[in-house]
Amino acid sequence: MLSMSALYTTYTSSNVSQLTSTISSTNTTTDKHRSELDSHADTCCFGRHAAIVGHYDQTVRVTPFHPDLAGMSDIPIVNAAVAYDDPTTGRTKILQFNQVLHFSTMEHNLICNMQLRCNDIDIDECPKFLSSHPTDTTHTISVPLAETRIPLFLHGTTQYFTTRTPTDRELVTCETIDMTYEYPDWDPHSSTFAEEEENMMDSQCQVRHPPNRDRDRDIFGATTRFAKPTDRPAPHSHVAAIRVAQHNSQIYPR
Repeated sequence: MLSMSALYTTYTSSNVSQLTSTISSTNTTTDKHRSELDSHADTCCFGRHAAIVGHYDQTVRVTPFHPDLAGMSDIPIVNAAVAYDDPTTGRTKILQFNQVLHFSTMEHNLICNMQLRCNDIDIDECPKFLSSHPTDTTHTISVPLAETRIPLFLHGTTQYFTTRTPTDRELVTCETIDMTYEYPDWDPHSSTFAEEEENMMDSQCQVRHPPNRDRDRDIFGATTRFAKPTDRPAPHSHVAAIRVAQHNSQIYPR
C-alpha cells in the first residue's frame, strides 16, 4: 500500500483565501478512525471519515517521498471537522482543521505537526515509556486556550489519537476548536519558517533570546496571541479559537 507519508504539496490554482463555508455532510454514523501525526506531511490531510465544512477555490498536486512513485493532482483544499470524545470530561468536541487536503478514499487522517504549532497548539511527541520524567502532558496534544489535552497512542511506531465522524447534530451543538488557522493562507514552502528558526540562534547555534511566551509573535505578517479563554480572536489572528456552533447556521460565525 502506498503511504502518504512524506507528502509535499504544489499549488496548482489561485485564490486560496476564497472559502465557501457550508456543511457538506449528512452524517448520522460515527465511524472511528485514527488521526496520525506525520512530520513528513507539509499540510494536514483528511480522509473519507471527516466532515467537510468548507471548500477553498484551490487545488494542489501532491508528491510522495520517492520520485519513482506517482503523485496525485487536483487535490482539494478544505476545512475538515472530526469528533473527539474527551476521556477527561466525557464531552464530545469538534476539532476543526482549516486549510487541509482532502483525500476522499483515505481511511485515516495525517496531521502536520508544524501546521498545528503555528496555531499555538502544543505537541509533545515523546512516548511516556521513553520519557525520563513522564507527566500527564507527556505524549499529548494540548490546546491551552480550550483547556483541552489530547493523549497520544501508538500503532506500531505511529503516533495517533482516535477521532470519529461527527453527526450533523454534533456539528451544530458541540464546542468547536480550531486546530489550524483559517487565515492567513497556509504556505508550507514559505522561507519564513527557516528564517524565524535561524533568528533564534547565534553563530554557535545557541539560543540568542529565550522566547517570551507572554508576547505576541509575528508569523506570515499575522500576530499570534496567547489569549485568555474569554478573549475573542481578532481578524487574521491565528489563535486556537474556541467557537460554539449555533443552530440554523451553515457557517460558524467568528
